Amino acid sequence: MLHAQIITVRKNKEKWLIQAMKEYEKRLISEVTIEWKFVKSEEHLIPATASLRYFCLDSQGRMMDSVQLSHLLFNFAEKFGPKITFIIGGKEGIPEAIKNNAYKILSFSPLTFTHQMVRLILLEQIYRAVQIEKGTHYHQ
Repeated sequence: MLHAQIITVRKNKEKWLIQAMKEYEKRLISEVTIEWKFVKSEEHLIPATASLRYFCLDSQGRMMDSVQLSHLLFNFAEKFGPKITFIIGGKEGIPEAIKNNAYKILSFSPLTFTHQMVRLILLEQIYRAVQIEKGTHYHQ
């Protein structure tokens, strides 16, 4: 079973977004445990990432399709263990010190999304990655 730790700035405020995120967490419950870690600001991300191997989500990162992301995540888990950490910055983005130490910097799009929307997109992509790995028809 995978364990996804998601470190991000400030908690969600939008009820509709919280509801959508809970739906994906429910879908993932038998495959992936989700751990949320909320920090107060971008500066608080730095100590939260100490001694972790993590992925940053940043619009300047590497774009890939969902199949490539699935392979990346499961290869990472095979190589380093089931805990996969993702860093999502706030409105100021991710500090350079964190990006410089990232295992990989990923982008979901060249478009700019709110950090709250990125949380939902990340959960859906984790769910999709699991379905790709299992060979279900969800991805098709």
